[in-house]
Amino acid sequence: MSEETSPAQRKKYQRYIIASECCGSIPGTMLTESAVIIFFITQLGLGESFSVMTSSFRFLISGLLTIPCAYFAMYLGCRQAVKLSSLSGTLAFILLALSPFAGPYKGICAMTCCILYSVTLTIYSPAIWPLIDSTLEKGERIGFIGRNRFTWMSCSSAFILLCGFLTDKDTPLWQLQLAIGAAAVIAFGRYIFIGKIPDVGRAPAGELSFRKALKTAASNLPLCGFALYLFFLYLGAYALIPVGYIYLKRVLLVPANEVIIISGLAMGGTMAAYFLIGKIVKLLPPGKIIPMVHVILLLNACILFLMPSAWKCTPYIIGALLVITSMIISISSAVTAGEILALARPENKLMAVAFGNTIYQVGMGGGRFMASLLLGCGALCTNWTMWGLKLTDCQSLFLVSVIILFLALPLLLLVPSLIKERDYYYER
Repeated sequence: MSEETSPAQRKKYQRYIIASECCGSIPGTMLTESAVIIFFITQLGLGESFSVMTSSFRFLISGLLTIPCAYFAMYLGCRQAVKLSSLSGTLAFILLALSPFAGPYKGICAMTCCILYSVTLTIYSPAIWPLIDSTLEKGERIGFIGRNRFTWMSCSSAFILLCGFLTDKDTPLWQLQLAIGAAAVIAFGRYIFIGKIPDVGRAPAGELSFRKALKTAASNLPLCGFALYLFFLYLGAYALIPVGYIYLKRVLLVPANEVIIISGLAMGGTMAAYFLIGKIVKLLPPGKIIPMVHVILLLNACILFLMPSAWKCTPYIIGALLVITSMIISISSAVTAGEILALARPENKLMAVAFGNTIYQVGMGGGRFMASLLLGCGALCTNWTMWGLKLTDCQSLFLVSVIILFLALPLLLLVPSLIKERDYYYER
């Protein structure tokens, strides 16, 4: 953006970005963090395995396509890429709401729509950052990102909580369709607001080299090592929340509307984490936050695994743990995003960030995809006993998370902020 742009205009463009994020975040959050889509897919007859799998699509596809989509945004233009993503995502969610009318193909239609929407998010993710950065002056980035995430998470949480309060114990399919359709209509606001923001300049086609940009990013060994650590952290932790919803619904027999409310509270915890992250970073450096995050996630997974299902207080404890897990993962995502930006060299920042994000997003999606496969293929015992405790297949998945998180502890040595003296690029 031109240096002649006045502060008032910049603030106006920042408000447009926040408004576009608020509109577009609702279906994305519903897909990955809410119980609404899980119950919708289950009612279509696809079972719990596929319902958990839908929440993994976004991260798996993002891991596979983020780098090509970043290069695509360089040629098409960031604003045009975001507008294309917004239109396509709105259409995909409308078709998802209409998928029950597809008769015997309703399950295939629903899963295809979830995959298509995940592709649109992958186009959006690398394209929005240059637009955001173009509206910010020096020193505004952290404050704006925190305010932006807090605002759109507030909107998403309010929408999901409203869905929970408007549903009852035996939620009919049409109510879930209505919620998904409403999210699709609201998401169109992203297209409207993003069109009010000036586009960033594009480099001439002759100066863009996909191979060179990717090679530069891959040769950044500290960035690759840190992304590898994040891969295993999220591989172990990211399945805890959707499997926890299944555990509450099927094993602990918590009503569907109450599970949806818990999912809304979990997103509220995420929102609170984003609101507080600025103050947290002032008190603790990333080198202390990331190990604390890892240990807390490991302890939460242990409690989820060992908590007896027969206790009357178990549903409340599980619900609280899911909210805490959501908060801790959010703190981790904010801090690690800053670490990846600090490791990305200025001349190759877009591709370096996309490369780092690709590695750990595969871990995010892989954790949930692995959980869905283990639930669906019958590899886990439905009920088993250990140390006198009666355990279920969901608790077996919690045990898998415990093992992965424990084995990943030595990889904390790859966290750049833990190393006080370094001989590589690191933007403090």
